[in-house]
Amino acid sequence: MGKVFIEEIRAMQKSPVLDVEIWWCRFNSDALPQNPGYSLKVDIPEDIRRSVSKRQAEYIAGRIVARHALSFLGIVSCEVGRNQDRSPQFPKGVSGSISHTRNQALCAITLNRAVNFLGVDIEEVLSEKTANDLASQVMRVKELRLQQDCQLSFSQFITLIFSAKESVYKAIYPYIKEVIGFETSQVVKISDNHIQLILDEKIDSLLPKHAMLKCYFTVTETHVTTLLAQ
Repeated sequence: MGKVFIEEIRAMQKSPVLDVEIWWCRFNSDALPQNPGYSLKVDIPEDIRRSVSKRQAEYIAGRIVARHALSFLGIVSCEVGRNQDRSPQFPKGVSGSISHTRNQALCAITLNRAVNFLGVDIEEVLSEKTANDLASQVMRVKELRLQQDCQLSFSQFITLIFSAKESVYKAIYPYIKEVIGFETSQVVKISDNHIQLILDEKIDSLLPKHAMLKCYFTVTETHVTTLLAQ
């Protein structure tokens, strides 16, 4: 049996947030077909089309998993495009977020207008060396002390904080429309399945609601997934 591009695709068993659906897929970039946009029925932007096959595979997998998420909500014959700022362009009335690693892709999606912020992220657990190199860039010293509150290795912990802040950035980007650094958000508490973050005053003032941000997470030996939806 030959290789297939999308090896597995499904809804996550249970979303931690009401009315938010999360879809996941595993893909094989080595099995990306010739002329993938036509073969897989995905509209590929010109810059992605000119990029290496690995980048094309990541983009296409994200759009395919988003297509399944939309279909699950009853929205068919509609693709997730791309805005001029390169953020995903979901259909009107839909809030969504996409993330990927080199062989997995996620899409979180909702029709609930009460959800003001939605961001999802998936990361491969960093190597110990990379985690050490990134730690000071991702967090403050007082955030690092929070590792004692959770049963995670140093690499898993740094990956978790990195991923959570990526989810925060995706969730608030529609309001701030600018690139921000890791220093603009701060983790203040870690529980069994979620972490709480606050934003600096300048960023927080641009948002429609000022509140503590709650980011749910799952951690395995190989991957960290985070979701901010509120």
